[in-house]
Amino acid sequence: MGSAAKKIVFEHDLPAFAARIDYVLRFLESHPLLIDQIVFTTASSSATDLRIYYGPTAKADTVFVPAQQLIFQENFNDTISICPNSYSFDSYTLYSVERERKSGQPFFQDHHYTMDWIEMIFFHISRLEEYLCPAHQKNSWGAHPPDAQFLVRHDLSQMPVIDHLVYCLGCSFGLTLSPSRTQYHISHDIDAVTLQPSLLQKSRATLGVLWRGQSLGAISRIWASVRGENPYDIFDWMLREQQDRQRSIYWLVGGQTKYDSPFDFASPVVQRALKWGRERGYTMGLHPSYATWQDQTTMEAEKHRFEQLVGTPVRATRQHYLHFSWPETPRILENLGFETDSSLGFTDRIGFRCGTGFGYQLYNFERERPFAFTEVPLVWMDSALLRAVNYQPAAFRTAWDQFLKDNSHLTQITFNFHNTRFYDAWLHDIPLREYFDALWA
Repeated sequence: MGSAAKKIVFEHDLPAFAARIDYVLRFLESHPLLIDQIVFTTASSSATDLRIYYGPTAKADTVFVPAQQLIFQENFNDTISICPNSYSFDSYTLYSVERERKSGQPFFQDHHYTMDWIEMIFFHISRLEEYLCPAHQKNSWGAHPPDAQFLVRHDLSQMPVIDHLVYCLGCSFGLTLSPSRTQYHISHDIDAVTLQPSLLQKSRATLGVLWRGQSLGAISRIWASVRGENPYDIFDWMLREQQDRQRSIYWLVGGQTKYDSPFDFASPVVQRALKWGRERGYTMGLHPSYATWQDQTTMEAEKHRFEQLVGTPVRATRQHYLHFSWPETPRILENLGFETDSSLGFTDRIGFRCGTGFGYQLYNFERERPFAFTEVPLVWMDSALLRAVNYQPAAFRTAWDQFLKDNSHLTQITFNFHNTRFYDAWLHDIPLREYFDALWA
């Protein structure tokens, strides 16, 4: 806490949900837009800067947050009928999580907030809707379908609704804030390291282009690929030494399902890439194989093997295919001592699955406390965007440009570039390399 941090006394009359309320307050204290600028306490003193009361009705001499007791109620499980309502604060539009539709209104006026931002924050960052998703509603991957998720259903996943709210809360607390430029975190998943296109592979790729109705120019590029070259070996170009970017690389070391493609770590390609990654300051992370999402024994074995390969403890992870199960996967990650995970993103689109781009701790519903590791939401993945635009170059350019323009401030974007997808993009005349280079400018 900095010496100039604003001391906020926060009171409420919801003891049954005290742990969840405290989780939200600690999230706000540690959020990069507010860190070292506020501290919440329950103890009043003469040095108090602000008093906030969270409850059903306002109290005298306090700033009031209305407790709607929708998310914070016994046996809440209806995440389908809830909806967002819009609230205005300066030039920003904020979105609630409520039961009934309302017309737009100011977010803060006369020392009163007009929406329950405590429940709103908890709902999104805890991933409550994913935790509550019943088995019969899960997709073929065993996960909560993206189209059923609140932010996607209501066309809000393209913006960091939590980060916008946090900024506006800071201003309403009396802080002097200016919108900070968005931070970029560049990461890579290494699922394969060699490709020597065979006749069969080229034929299958050609059929895929025809089936998806994609550019016929891709077919000529497929057949122009020179056998004997390895378009996946681009590590010297891809791994940059630039220090003003967060950088991570996740390695697949095992797996026996049809979704896994483990490779030989003794190969010269891998050894060179590992060397460059270490020398250039990348965080070396594990890319646990597809079936590990509910299998601690297998994930632990892969973690141990990777630590032997790189010679250092491995604390970062991202699930292969973003295969994540509630509550099993976060429990496994905590049990194995991982410090960061970056699995919570979309496989079929880009956007903010958690409502924020900044790292934070997920919530352990079984123990009513935060998990020990930090979740770094994955916001942008090459394969997800390529799939979303059906490999169409013009649509790709538009989606990329608009997303970065709309999210130029107040958040963090974690990118995931596969070494393999640069080749796929080239086949379809998509300038992924050009856009990747631009991120380092």
